[in-house]
Amino acid sequence: MRTQTVMTQWCTRAAFGHMRMSTANEDLDAIFKQKRLLRTQVRKTLKAIDPSLRSHQENAVQDVVLGAPWFKSARRLCAYISCAALREVDTYKLLSHILQHDNDATGGKRVYVPRVEDKNSHMRMLHISRIDDLIANSMDILEPAPVDADGNPREDVMQANDPVDLFILPGLAFDRSGRRLGRGGGYYDTFLKNYQDLAKTRNWKQPLLVALSYSEQILDEGVIPMTSSDFPVDALVSPEGVIPISTAALNRDNHDHGQNVEDEDQAILEDHADEQSADITQQAPVQYDGQMLSQIWTGIQGLQEGLNNLTINVNRGFDRVHNRLDDLEQKFDDFRRSFE
Repeated sequence: MRTQTVMTQWCTRAAFGHMRMSTANEDLDAIFKQKRLLRTQVRKTLKAIDPSLRSHQENAVQDVVLGAPWFKSARRLCAYISCAALREVDTYKLLSHILQHDNDATGGKRVYVPRVEDKNSHMRMLHISRIDDLIANSMDILEPAPVDADGNPREDVMQANDPVDLFILPGLAFDRSGRRLGRGGGYYDTFLKNYQDLAKTRNWKQPLLVALSYSEQILDEGVIPMTSSDFPVDALVSPEGVIPISTAALNRDNHDHGQNVEDEDQAILEDHADEQSADITQQAPVQYDGQMLSQIWTGIQGLQEGLNNLTINVNRGFDRVHNRLDDLEQKFDDFRRSFE
């Protein structure tokens, strides 16, 4: 009788788990489809911005960052290299200021910038000391060479001995609750997850995540769909000023760099971690004597995780194709305008 009861319980859990796996994958597909549609809409909006207005907004955003207390107090930071073809908020003025007047050689900031290593969301953040350290890759996007002028490997932020205080992030769209819509490659979300894990292992304060945005990129709350692998930002910087979102952003906007993490600061980080780690298969199997059944259940949970990862990777592949088509369309438009 006990064996029948255990078998019945296990079969019920397995059937329920299978149904939830199917539903979860369908939900992920739906979310990625929503994201693709939203990216297309936002790209059209960005394309329509007048160049003079775009330049005005970019200067305003960078001035806001340069004057922010959390920027002034940051000793080590990661920042993206803007690409005009991708219509990202320019960071040239910001980086030039750091490298020329506030770099680590003069006791100022140490800056790391991204280098894409492959098409599997693998990106590194490498140290640079001057703008000339950047070279154009195959997509005409500037990134650091893997070695410096003396032939020495550049310092990778993941191997650095000290924590990063600030990440300056790009994106296609944002909302005032901190949701960020990227371009679909998953590079920043993957990197941020790895760095957050590193910071926890070394007992470092988590870096402040700040995104730069045109006014047109800030959408209504709830419009941007999210998955468990998406990272929210702590603050937005638009031409109108700083939009603090998390308690971490509010605290760092009002306190000096050297103060300890406050309870509210830690709480929001834990909330973010809980949201990202939430999974439909977290329920532990019923405790019973059947070791084989327990192993099978563990295998089903592993299969669920594998299916989720496969769904995410397949959808990211579709997103890369869409991004490439958009890039080609932009180059064609530029070519056509050159003859007008």
